[in-house]
Amino acid sequence: MTDLNLTPSWYLIEEEEPCSGSFNMAADEWLLRKQNSGMVPTLRLYRWDHWTLSLGRNEMLDEDFDLDWCRQRNIVVLRRTTGGRAVLHGGDLTYSLIGCLQEPPFCGGPIETYELIAQGFYRFFEEISLKPQIQERRASAPIESHVCFSAPAAYEIL
Repeated sequence: MTDLNLTPSWYLIEEEEPCSGSFNMAADEWLLRKQNSGMVPTLRLYRWDHWTLSLGRNEMLDEDFDLDWCRQRNIVVLRRTTGGRAVLHGGDLTYSLIGCLQEPPFCGGPIETYELIAQGFYRFFEEISLKPQIQERRASAPIESHVCFSAPAAYEIL
């Protein structure tokens, strides 16, 4: 694994209470805009006050997403400003890590950044006596599912 070398100055934002999906996405988008104007890297930890299906920026609403089914179950559907596949949020703790792609530790590219994030979580889980495993980077066939976590991505904690 790459050596985790975070910049000495960064922000941690931990939301005390669960928030709506629209607030969570707006907060992440605001932080992204601030980062583009030179803000230091930011780790935001947050929860959801309602079941929410968040779709990646480039996902299309098609037969994989039944909006009527979601509406009947009071599941909010919204779109993230980031990529990735669909995630159903409920009681989970979510994080967003926002930093400049031209500066360490994020300048190595997406896969290298995933590895750095995984290394941080790996160390944390070891500290609390869990025995995590990391999905190593490997070539694989494209994943057909629109659902995130239907197959582990490179450097995902298992």
